[in-house]
Amino acid sequence: MTRRAGVLLHPSSLPGPYGIGNIGPASRDWMRWMEGAGFKVWQMLPLSVVDEVGCPYASPSAMAREPSLLSPEDLVEDGWLRPVELPPHEGVGEVNWARLQERPRPWLERSCDRVVRSVDLERYRAAHPWLKDWATFDVLAGLHGERWWCWPEPLRERDSAALSEVRAQHETAWNRSVAAQWLFDQQWSRLREEAEKL
Repeated sequence: MTRRAGVLLHPSSLPGPYGIGNIGPASRDWMRWMEGAGFKVWQMLPLSVVDEVGCPYASPSAMAREPSLLSPEDLVEDGWLRPVELPPHEGVGEVNWARLQERPRPWLERSCDRVVRSVDLERYRAAHPWLKDWATFDVLAGLHGERWWCWPEPLRERDSAALSEVRAQHETAWNRSVAAQWLFDQQWSRLREEAEKL
C-alpha cells in the first residue's frame, strides 16, 4: 500500500467573496494547491443543510445539501445568474451563518426560478425520491421554523391533504427547493470532474 497525506477541511472554511468558501472556484483552486503540495486526500465533512449556527451534524436532512455552498460565479458561468445579479462581495472574516441563511436570497431564487423554467425537474425528482419530502419540509420550516413538533397538528402528523395544500399554495418555494438541490448536483459534478483530472 502507498502512504498518502490528506487534509480535513470543509469548503465553507475556504476564503471566498460571499461570506464563506463554496464548491466552485475556491474548491477547485484548493484542489490544485493540494496536488502541488503532495496531498492526495481531501476529507470534507458533511455537506448537509446546516442548522442555525452552521453545524452540518445537526442537519434536518441526511440527503439535502447546503445551498449556501453553491458558487455564484459558477451560476453566472452556467447561465443561471447574470453578472449584475451577483451578491455583494464581503470581506473574509468570521462567518455569520444566521445571516447567510436569511431569506430571501435573491441570487439563489433567480437561479432556481430559471432552472424550474428550463430543466426537466420531474425526472430529477423521480431519481431522488427523498426530494418531495425535503422540499415540503424546507417550505414548512420557512413558514413555521425547523421545530416540526411545534407545527400545527395536521402538518406535524403528516396529514396528506394538509401537506398537498402546502405544496399547492407554496409551489414557487417548493420548486426552488428542488432546483437548489439540482444546482448543487451540477456544481458537485464539476468539482468531481476537476478532481479526477488531478
